[in-house]
Amino acid sequence: MCRQKRKTILRYFAVPSLCRAALALDDHRGCYYLIFFFLLFRLLRLSTHPARWYVALALILFMMIANGLTNYVIFRARDLYLSFIIGAIAPITDIALFVLLARLDRTAALAMIPYLLYRVYAVYWGYALWRANQSV
Repeated sequence: MCRQKRKTILRYFAVPSLCRAALALDDHRGCYYLIFFFLLFRLLRLSTHPARWYVALALILFMMIANGLTNYVIFRARDLYLSFIIGAIAPITDIALFVLLARLDRTAALAMIPYLLYRVYAVYWGYALWRANQSV
């Protein structure tokens, strides 16, 4: 599935050279779901459920649904500007979730660090992809 999406991007969009590395990473989606399912697993194992537990759970579910919808915006609607805007706003929920997890479960918060590092590159990638295709 990822290879097909990569071919779709290369066929319809101009991809900046620094951004081609993201297309070579077929496993980044798998890692994303692995991390988020691990976060869900850790949250559901907690014996107490303070209010921030419910907020963290809602944020995880929201972020996973939003990720799926972003795929629609990129691959079906081919709206790279909207995709960049969504990607630029998403770190707000990322940071909020990280702070909540740091208070609820340190292990879950630490597991989120690779995702946060990837997110920095993803925002740049979205911007560069949009800028490279403004005239297309």
